[in-house]
Parts: sequence; structure tokens; C-alpha cells
Amino acid sequence: MNKQKLLETGLFIENNYFDSYIKLIEANSDTKRQTFKTQKHHIIPTTAYDILQWDGKDNDDNLVNLLYKDHILAHYYLALCSKDTAFKYKMVCAINFILGKAVQVKLDIEALKKFTLDLDKYQQLYEESRAYAASLLKGTTHDTSEETKAKISLANKGRVYINKNGVVKSINTEDAELYIKQGWTYGNPNCKNRNMHKGDTIVNKDGIEKYIAKDELEKYIIDGWIKGRSESHKKATQKGTQAYYDKLTIEEKHTKCATRLGTHYIMSEEQKQKISKSRKGIKATDIQKQKNSINKSGTIWMTDGMHDIMIKPNLESTYKEKGFARGRTKNRINKGE
Repeated sequence: MNKQKLLETGLFIENNYFDSYIKLIEANSDTKRQTFKTQKHHIIPTTAYDILQWDGKDNDDNLVNLLYKDHILAHYYLALCSKDTAFKYKMVCAINFILGKAVQVKLDIEALKKFTLDLDKYQQLYEESRAYAASLLKGTTHDTSEETKAKISLANKGRVYINKNGVVKSINTEDAELYIKQGWTYGNPNCKNRNMHKGDTIVNKDGIEKYIAKDELEKYIIDGWIKGRSESHKKATQKGTQAYYDKLTIEEKHTKCATRLGTHYIMSEEQKQKISKSRKGIKATDIQKQKNSINKSGTIWMTDGMHDIMIKPNLESTYKEKGFARGRTKNRINKGE
């Protein structure tokens, strides 16, 4: 490796730890990638490239394969030969990032020295966790114990999703740049974050549900879609909620009823009356009345006997073709229609 280039950064001093780092890198110059055992390491840290505004931090001549424990050891050496306290801290942060939630070390030389005595243990844990995660992906085990979850969490630390032509992969963050150059893009299109649908509404038809923009709702209703979750979805949710409720103790029912269960499960008549009284006399503010007036201005109600919808008058003929008539379901039932 180019020892001189490392010194040219002006971030390191030549001491025993610097020499140990050089020896570690040189000893692994020809090390090949080993599944579940090694990680890629930037010889001159990416932080140094960012500080100095250098190019080429991900070039092959700045990358080396290290065993997981040696990757930790490399940043340990870099921390202890750093001139600047802030940079030293960044190297310790790198150690903590590599370790994930396994352990967290602090910026203390003696603590760091003592920590290196356990590196073989962390190497074994890393290999087991990566192998375990791979076996889960292949469907060979379905263990969901806390120990298993901890192993998977460690194995997935520092990983990202990429996709190309419908294929999705989870890879090490350090390998992402190589994939991006081959036409892959970041993200997993199969994972839908709730924030992606903020402001959207749900419609269903023949058991199928989908998110749509609110301004497209009328178009979907015309095509036979129904606003809201499907009946099968509602029944499954109710069944799961009831099963959860049945397992609770009396005390737990009282403490959790205000969350997912709803207060109607255990609310006494006295409690209901108190809430009813507290809500009486509460009127909409002028601002809210104005908003409601604007939203409903120039609209009409139509029903097909099961579903009510508020639409603009210019869509009335279209809905009539679908079997809708003016009015609302409960009003037509009261009139005997």
C-alpha cells in the first residue's frame, strides 16, 4: 500500500499503531472475499477523502478485504494513530457502526485496548449471524426467538436494498457502488412505506385493495370500486383484534382499551354517559363550518342502495348508468323505497 499517501493526509502520526495498521493492510493485500467472514475496508478512510475533497475513495487500490475482526482492529489502529481528536472519534464511531448493536465502545485508549481481546468472539458471532440470516432467506428455519432476531439485526447492519429489472437484492453498503455502476438502483419497490401513501385513499373491488389519489376516487367508483378496506380485510382485522383482546387480563383490558381495542369493549354505561355529556354543546368553529361548506358546495348525494357518494351534478348521468339514484340509503329506506 502507499504508506506515504496515508501520511499525506496530515491526519495521522507515525507510531506503533500506525505501523501495526500498515502491517495489517499489507498482510491482507491479496485476501479474497470470504462469504460470512470478510468485509471491505477503505485503506484511507472515506472521512479523510471527504475532508480533503479527494477523488477515488472507492478505487480498487483503496479497498482491501479484511476479516470482520480485522476490520474492527483496523479502525482501532487508525483511532490510536490519529492526530486530531475529532478524527479519532470518527474512527471509534466506525467501530461502533461495524459492531451494530453487539456492543458500543467509547473514546478511551485503555477501554479500546481491553476491547480488542474479545475480537475472536465477535468474529464468531458475525459468522454465525450472517449464516443464520442466509438460512432464513432460504426458508430452512423459522425461529423467531430474541436471540435469532438479534443475530439477524447484526447480520443486516450496514445493508441496503437495490433493484434491477424486477430483481431485488440486499447487499453490503460498501458493495453498492459497484452494483450502481452496472445499472442497479437503490430501493426495494416491493416495500411500501406508509409515508408514500400519505394523502391517498384506499379502494377495494373483488377482494383487491389499492391506494389511489383522492382526486381519482370518483373515477374508481364509476368502475365499480368501493371506498375503504375490503370486507375480508375487515373481518381478518376484527378476528385478530378479538383474539388479542381475549388473551388480556382484566387489568390489561382497562389499560389498553383506549388503544387498538376501542373503549366500547369494556366501557360502562356510566362512562358512556359522562363522555356524552362532555361532548354536548360543542359546536364547529366558524373556520371548520366554512371548510365544510366549501367541500359540499354544489354537490349531490347518490346511492345504489348500499353505498352513498357525494358527487358533482355533472356526473349524475354517469352514476345513473351504474344504478345510482339521487338521495342517501337511510333516507330512502325511511321512505319505504
